[in-house]
Amino acid sequence: MDLIAEIKNMVDPYLVPCTLSIIKFLLIIIVGKILISLFLGYLKAYFKKSERLEETVEIFIYNIVSTISWAFILMIALGTIGIDITPIIAGFGVAGFVVGFALKDTLNNFVAGVMLIFYRPFKVGDVVKAAGITGKVTEIGISMSVLKTEDNLIVIIPNSKIWGAPITNYTRSDGFRC
Repeated sequence: MDLIAEIKNMVDPYLVPCTLSIIKFLLIIIVGKILISLFLGYLKAYFKKSERLEETVEIFIYNIVSTISWAFILMIALGTIGIDITPIIAGFGVAGFVVGFALKDTLNNFVAGVMLIFYRPFKVGDVVKAAGITGKVTEIGISMSVLKTEDNLIVIIPNSKIWGAPITNYTRSDGFRC
């Protein structure tokens, strides 16, 4: 009997604070899930109303917002149970720098693709001159676009080359003369 009483005396001072921390952690996760679900629902509704963004960009934005929201909620929840999140945040910063540096060209093409989709200087089916190549646009991807030339050649151009150079859209010109 003395052994059980001794264990109870050792555990009692830690049981209540530990239980409260776990309850706070779970409460933050549950409330965070509800808030994130509401916000993402509003975001989806906005995307349905807005015809300005392509579906690819909508999915990308949705996923980024969801991931960042969950990371934020998790950091808050971990802080409530006494875990120091400073090294975790520093690790994310270093990892982001390394990944950004390693994928510089890919990210450049990706951002240029988002800009092309968002600003729409041309659309699929338009005849354009982009990156020094004239052809009919057959595809606008997130990292590259595809043109079909007069010679029936398929030319794949990285979006950073298109976005970083003048774009002439012959389809939209309406015969305008200067």
